[in-house]
Amino acid sequence: MALIATHEGERWALPKGWVEKGEALEETALREVREETGLQAEIVERLDPIEYWFWGDDQEGQWVRFRKKVYFFRMDYVSGDLSPHDAEADEARWFPLDEAIEHIAYDNEREVLQAVKVAVEGA
Repeated sequence: MALIATHEGERWALPKGWVEKGEALEETALREVREETGLQAEIVERLDPIEYWFWGDDQEGQWVRFRKKVYFFRMDYVSGDLSPHDAEADEARWFPLDEAIEHIAYDNEREVLQAVKVAVEGA
């Protein structure tokens, strides 16, 4: 499982980002994985989305709450390596699935990884 570190390496998370205009959810997921980890992947299946609120600057520089819905996909590695990630990630690293579940910073993303474990291992 490839995770990215953010917040100066303090928080491990799944790659994710904004859908660009005209882009399908699957295209966004593959692009974000490629940009944030350097890996090429192929989609195996769509997972349940998560929703959350966060604070940030709007286009006018005002501090506002945003609602974000994130769609995740289980993917298989195709090619690439973890060195050429973009500036959004401080680091990208491979983890065995159980270690990824332990390291991931966000409870809702931990639930996503636990669902992947069930799908992969049939546990």
